Amino acid sequence: MRVAARTSSGAGSPSSGGSSSGGSSSDARSDARSDALAGRAASPATGGRRPASAVPLAPSPGLLAGALLPRRRPADLPDRVVEARGVVADPAHLDAWVRVCAGRTGAPVPGSLPGAFTHVLASGASMRLLLDPRSPLPPLGLVHVAQRLEVLRPVDVREPLDLAVGARDLRPHRRGRQLDVVATATAAGEVVWRGTSTYLHREPVPGGAAPSSAGAPTLPAGERPAPAAGAVRWVVPAGTGRAYAAVSGDPNPIHLSRPTARLLGFRRPVAHGMWTLAHALLDLEGRLPTAHDVTARFLRPLALPGRAVHGWRAQEDGDGVLSLAVRRERDGEPHLLADVAPL
Repeated sequence: MRVAARTSSGAGSPSSGGSSSGGSSSDARSDARSDALAGRAASPATGGRRPASAVPLAPSPGLLAGALLPRRRPADLPDRVVEARGVVADPAHLDAWVRVCAGRTGAPVPGSLPGAFTHVLASGASMRLLLDPRSPLPPLGLVHVAQRLEVLRPVDVREPLDLAVGARDLRPHRRGRQLDVVATATAAGEVVWRGTSTYLHREPVPGGAAPSSAGAPTLPAGERPAPAAGAVRWVVPAGTGRAYAAVSGDPNPIHLSRPTARLLGFRRPVAHGMWTLAHALLDLEGRLPTAHDVTARFLRPLALPGRAVHGWRAQEDGDGVLSLAVRRERDGEPHLLADVAPL
């Protein structure tokens, strides 16, 4: 990967696969299988490094540790854009990401960059923005509650991209405060991808009690996934959080192990929301329009190890919108709801 990175200030910002193999393996075997999926074949281009090293601007351990320190926070978002120029995806990184997110070895690697993988390429810049001491929201405890992925045209794996990431729209929420992190990918001056990540920081609100850190956004009354036209059953191993952390560069402790998850109020580790979304979109490989707009909400955490059912259907209005839901297997409660619309 070739990267030239810089941080700039300007006005505003730039413009949470198939079914996993079944069975009743122990947590230890599940851990080993997931960790193996995160491995990377050595090549002259990569020297056999871990996939996380291919994420541009991935924060250093020192920067991550510094985020744990309590500090006084400003009231407003900083006027800052983080950029990475000339980013070229590493095919070995993409292959490792597909194997982890598809949940199996032998998954076909797409010929163009999946929108959820471009999100990974921009995630290092996004984390640097969120870890900035000038950010009004402490990074520890941020909850990824929604994601939009706009794939404006197919992007070749070898195509150089200029990435720009900024934060906008800090706003109150009934459980604290939210903001959007907006990332764009440009190729030869053309915007080819855009991602908008919405994060919630849980905190006391006027007239209310401090919310639980282990809660999740509530599904509006009466809103339940409709019967699916297609469905895949998922068996998600215990080590999925560590495997995805390795290929995405996202080391949030709630995803890694029981002890680290318990530090933040979770009884068990939970899957990354972006792993859940990427897995669902890879289930639909070949059914997605070449240019599409994904809008997703992360509802209830998917505890690890876990079982889920991914169902999808075409909306009845005939506009080509595909609705999908990832639900907990035992009771149908949704982890993820999303729509995929053609552009």
